Amino acid sequence: MKPQFDRLNNYSYCIWRISNDLYKIRKSYYPEERKPTLSHLHDFPQLWYCVKGSFSLVTEEKTYELTAGQIFVVPPGMNHIFLVPENMDAEIISADVRFDFFNNTQPGEYINTKRGLFMHYFSKELRLPVPEPITLSNQSRAILQENFSKLVLNQLAGVPNIESEAFALFESTFSLPELRLPQESAARAEVLWREKIQPILRVVGYINKNYAEKILVEDMLKMSCLGHTIFFSTFKKIIGDSFSSYLQQIRLWMCHSMMAHTNFSMAHIAAFCGFCNQSHMERAYKKYAGKLPKKARAHSKEWWKEQAEKEAQEKAATAK
Repeated sequence: MKPQFDRLNNYSYCIWRISNDLYKIRKSYYPEERKPTLSHLHDFPQLWYCVKGSFSLVTEEKTYELTAGQIFVVPPGMNHIFLVPENMDAEIISADVRFDFFNNTQPGEYINTKRGLFMHYFSKELRLPVPEPITLSNQSRAILQENFSKLVLNQLAGVPNIESEAFALFESTFSLPELRLPQESAARAEVLWREKIQPILRVVGYINKNYAEKILVEDMLKMSCLGHTIFFSTFKKIIGDSFSSYLQQIRLWMCHSMMAHTNFSMAHIAAFCGFCNQSHMERAYKKYAGKLPKKARAHSKEWWKEQAEKEAQEKAATAK
């Protein structure tokens, strides 16, 4: 069953968007005067599928024209903007593809990388071609639209575990014959995953859970089964930060969270987040955030207090 698109008189095109935030789906109508005018880029891949009508994806390299039944995968870091012809009654599906899909991990274990370095690294190692619009067969179009329609209807009905369903939608989409990796690239992908990516993600998972403990490089090398040079170079290529920088950022983020939401002393927070002492944490925090933790804490608590007051006022106004 295909969800019925609303027929409004004041729109030129409609986008069904699957956002990166827990795969929530939202439907947006764009009147002619509200056409997007700013180009942008993402650190994740993005699918664009033309259900009806046509539209253009303009990049720095070239302009891609998509018509009904065509799909385009925008790689991370590609500056782009989408445009729809005047008075075009177009229907478009736009879907953010989270890295956990490509990482072969469970939904929700998203690793945020800078400027999509992970996928750039992945694409470079696999020697993938420059992206082009792909025309789907009638069978593939039916599969994609049926899966998407089911996802929309289930979300509207409040069906739980919508994230797993969205994950299954991407699996089905990237399994379509037109989007499959060539056999040679698929074989290289398996080797790349097993020998480089999986070992690094294993280390990242350990850091995320054990940031408060003493983490030694020697132990991480044993865990990854990689040599010293390969470990550090591969970690930076895949994650976008050096090993030491990533570990420090995880600890500082936890410090920031605890300062905002608890009344623990700075010494207690420093110890809990894996720093040697309070002074060590304060130096690292100031270098990272540009201000001392005490000032950051006061500002954060004031912000949360203001938000609570606004929420209380809104509830009171609604009750009246």
